[in-house]
Amino acid sequence: MFKKHFSGQSGQVVVIVAILIISLFGMAAYVVDVGVIYETRRHLQTTADAAALAGAQNLPESSDTAVAKAIEYAASHNVVITEDDVVISASGSLPDTIKVTPSIPDIKLYFAPILGHNTANVGATATARVYTPTGTADLVPFGALVPEGEDPYNYFVGGQEYIVKFGGGHGENGNFYAMDLDGFQGGGAHDYEDRIRDGYQEYLEVGDIIATETGNMSNPTKRGVDDRVGSTWYSFDDLTDIDAQGNYSLKTPKTGQFVMVPVIYELINPHGWEEIEIIAFAPFIITRTTGQGNNSIVYCKFIDKALIVTEGGVTTVEPTGLRVIRLVE
Repeated sequence: MFKKHFSGQSGQVVVIVAILIISLFGMAAYVVDVGVIYETRRHLQTTADAAALAGAQNLPESSDTAVAKAIEYAASHNVVITEDDVVISASGSLPDTIKVTPSIPDIKLYFAPILGHNTANVGATATARVYTPTGTADLVPFGALVPEGEDPYNYFVGGQEYIVKFGGGHGENGNFYAMDLDGFQGGGAHDYEDRIRDGYQEYLEVGDIIATETGNMSNPTKRGVDDRVGSTWYSFDDLTDIDAQGNYSLKTPKTGQFVMVPVIYELINPHGWEEIEIIAFAPFIITRTTGQGNNSIVYCKFIDKALIVTEGGVTTVEPTGLRVIRLVE
């Protein structure tokens, strides 16, 4: 009787052990195979994000180049995508958005085949968009002048030289477009010189009111530029790249010759201190300064686009100027 009862329990134990073994395999399938899927997807997502950001740097100028750069960047991280995996679109009038969707089909699973699942498909999606910033910090206290009524985003020409601070014989009635970025009279020569050297650290937006400094500010201008640039001046070509469409972009932001300047409408008959509205921001390379005494002039060449980092406001991308790129998905 006892033997018969024990034999029955032994059979139950075998069944329980079999169930436990199947459960353990199921847990192993979950832990190992889900881990494989997770790591694969993480790699795909990281690559997709970076590829989208790389491609967006070429928008809106060249959609073809943006697609090629995204494919190239993904390949450098051992992820194969094709043109079918990259889509360019426009949130406004210009192509400003790139969507990258890499995928790896039929990833081999290790334990899940026991449960009838041999492979898995893994994919990721990333979308990046290029914007024009509506505000920024690190401005220098010069003025990029646009005639009244002109479009500030279509006025300046890449590679062309402009005066952003005038000297004696150029200014009119004591106004030379040295700027007081605080927007009120009395910023003074010391603040003006510091802001040339270090940039203005407060955040300014399109529509903010700034002012012109009174007088030429010749010596503070020369000292500020000399301190900012240092002893080594580079040519415009050394600091910029030019693409197939003839657009200049900043090669390296690590140079004091690169400046961001508020764009303002040119004043008519200015007299000393004047309030001025910021209408845009523009990137330049300081190419030279001339004059001495009361005749300090600052020359800059315009860059068609320069990427910056800012947490401030943005708007749909304009044809030229400063750019901000952000992931939107």
